[in-house]
Amino acid sequence: MNTLEDQIKISRKVIIEMLTDRGYNTTNIDNHIPDMIFTTLFAQFENEPFGHAMGVFDFNCENFTGDKIYVKYIHKHIKKKIKKTNKTFITDINFEKLHKKVKDIRDILFNDQVIYVICDTNDVNIEENEKIINLRKKKNVEVFDIKRVMINITKHFIVPKHEKVSIEEVNKLKKILRIKDIYKLPTLMIYDPVSRYFNFKQGDVIKITRNSKSTGTHISYRVCIENEDLL
Repeated sequence: MNTLEDQIKISRKVIIEMLTDRGYNTTNIDNHIPDMIFTTLFAQFENEPFGHAMGVFDFNCENFTGDKIYVKYIHKHIKKKIKKTNKTFITDINFEKLHKKVKDIRDILFNDQVIYVICDTNDVNIEENEKIINLRKKKNVEVFDIKRVMINITKHFIVPKHEKVSIEEVNKLKKILRIKDIYKLPTLMIYDPVSRYFNFKQGDVIKITRNSKSTGTHISYRVCIENEDLL
């Protein structure tokens, strides 16, 4: 089993690949930190070192329009076991306060994004944790369990190519398919791992290209939705 230090080292590389695939310029991010230096940094790893919100493994970059994305690793959970349910919960982190500090210190603007990577999750299901759920509801915030970003799923041979379709292409597609509403297309949930990798949003139309033995490639289109109520 990978140590937390290994998990951070691997996940940083995957997240940098993910942001590159989203169109961010990641060339200035140090993705090849020597093991000895990495171990030294790991010994200094805290959520708010030296009284500010920049951690030793955190990084940020911009896309071609100048919008920033900031990646912050969250560490050192105190797990409180509840006797009746035998469940564990994140109890020591004030995410409201931490997120406000990140926004203020890192100068997060309207279209900027923040990704929180939650470490120490062996006994915590962050999908069911109320604090994490509330954090995810904030504008332009994503939250990942570190164990879910240990592998770049888009490189798996069974995962087809996914591309977000431009508004112009969507209008052409609607004419070709003779549909007035994009929600007539097959759906792709925004909680799908590939959707989360690319940060697809509600209403995005996705072009999916698969290898085909008969035709070489097979192209299909799906629309991203958050729940089935839209259908």
